[in-house]
Amino acid sequence: MLSTSVPLILVVDDTAANRFVVGNVLKKSGFRVIEAASGREALSGFDQDPDLVVLDVRLPDATGFELARRLRGLPDHKSTPILFISASFTEPGAHAQGLESGADAYLNHPIDATLLVATVRSLLRTRRAEDVERFLADASEVFAGSLDPNEAARALATASVPHVADGCVVLQPAEPGVRPEPIIRALPGLQAGLERVFKDFPPDGHAHDPITASLRQTTVESYVPKGKRGAALTAIGINHAVTLPLIARARPLGSATFYSTGEPFDDAAIRVLTNVSHRASLAIDNARLFHEADAARHEAQVANAAKVDFLAAMSHELRTPLNAIAGFVDLMALGIHGPITPDQRGDLARISQNQRHLATLIEDILNYARLEAGRLEYDMQKVLVGDALAEVHTLARPVFDAKGVRFEYAPGDGGAIASADPDRLRQVLLNVVGNAVKFTPTGGSVVLTSAADSQSVRLLCKDTGRGIPTEKLATIFEPFVQVDRHLNSSANQGIGLGLSISRDLMRGMDGDLMVESEMGAGSTFTMVLRRARTARDNARDTTGAAVERRPGGTTVSQNIG
Repeated sequence: MLSTSVPLILVVDDTAANRFVVGNVLKKSGFRVIEAASGREALSGFDQDPDLVVLDVRLPDATGFELARRLRGLPDHKSTPILFISASFTEPGAHAQGLESGADAYLNHPIDATLLVATVRSLLRTRRAEDVERFLADASEVFAGSLDPNEAARALATASVPHVADGCVVLQPAEPGVRPEPIIRALPGLQAGLERVFKDFPPDGHAHDPITASLRQTTVESYVPKGKRGAALTAIGINHAVTLPLIARARPLGSATFYSTGEPFDDAAIRVLTNVSHRASLAIDNARLFHEADAARHEAQVANAAKVDFLAAMSHELRTPLNAIAGFVDLMALGIHGPITPDQRGDLARISQNQRHLATLIEDILNYARLEAGRLEYDMQKVLVGDALAEVHTLARPVFDAKGVRFEYAPGDGGAIASADPDRLRQVLLNVVGNAVKFTPTGGSVVLTSAADSQSVRLLCKDTGRGIPTEKLATIFEPFVQVDRHLNSSANQGIGLGLSISRDLMRGMDGDLMVESEMGAGSTFTMVLRRARTARDNARDTTGAAVERRPGGTTVSQNIG
């Protein structure tokens, strides 16, 4: 364990006097020492997990070099420090051979006591630093995979035992009036006893309780457990403890108490405990934030689904009376119920115009609801770009003529073939050119054209309108967003869904809709589609349709006739 054990040193030498001298120096310096007089005895000593091995080169049944290589081959001793001390092999070549066999240092007899102790402590410090670095890296990896606060807290307790403590108890805040449930991990012989202690003497929340006090303390020290719980801990062999607060982003998240059955936690051990507790605190807080964000995301999805269902239901209910209005207007206009005056005919025309406008708005809402719910289907085909643009130019031209806006169609790369749903593409084009005519003043112009390269086809709508403010460009495709109602004096304004729906439709066809604009210089809307693949580029199914896989797993059939 990194924190509390007095280092154990194995001294291997076939000369009893040498073992006595080296062992005595080390014992006087506070180390625990075990001895071995041969390679066979040394192998038994390895089973006691020494923190450092002192090796003589000449042994009765093996050489120290062979023994060092053997030690390095054991999984649990790959990093155990090895110090050679020899009276016979003192030349530089022997030193080099010892280091090549896996040793960390090499000294000669007669040994200087001060140098021996300094070398041992240096090797142990290096080993401890390596162990700490490895432990923190392993713990961080475990924390990084914790997406639940309780899982992250359990990871702290699990990572700590036995590497930095003999036992660990993590407490997290509970609901008011509810006693927190401790997370307990300990050495196998200690687990049941520690669980029993915290069942019999749970934290009471009083200021004198070290676990409660940890949230207010500014210094961290190793202490001897006191009180009834302390007596119970001592009875099961626990002698020392350190309690650390778990705090992240100035928010208390609980506490972690580490227990030792041996020596007190020294400053170095407390630094390790503080470090790992801090990493665990961040992991617990990140997991908490992830959990809260996931819950919020689920709530938003439920609310959005309810909104979509409401919009769809409302739109369907509104369409019924609107269709009835259109029918009765037609009957009256035909004179079915008697002759009508010219003024009445004009009123009926206005009623019919507004009815169609409301029907268009409702259709937009229905399309938006379908898009949000993912219920729109796409019939992907090969579309000749020139034909699509010419059709839209013919359909929309009367609106432009009525307003006095010049509407031009420049074929460009009209011979290019795009992969698209013809009906959805027509809807997008009509939305875009309709938006252009709204915001282009009388006397202005709108140009519809196209361009293509080997991978994509671009359909462009360029107007000489007022343009779009820079701060609005980032939101113009968001639902229910309009650049400025005051810019459009038309009584038949939309509700800010046309461009949002159009971009979603383009993306549904693996394309996109973008805009470039400058105030006073007009706007250019660019619709990007994939250039249609040839039959040789696609795999054919048994029906003769080209099967096309889209990102996200969507599968559509593309007509190739």
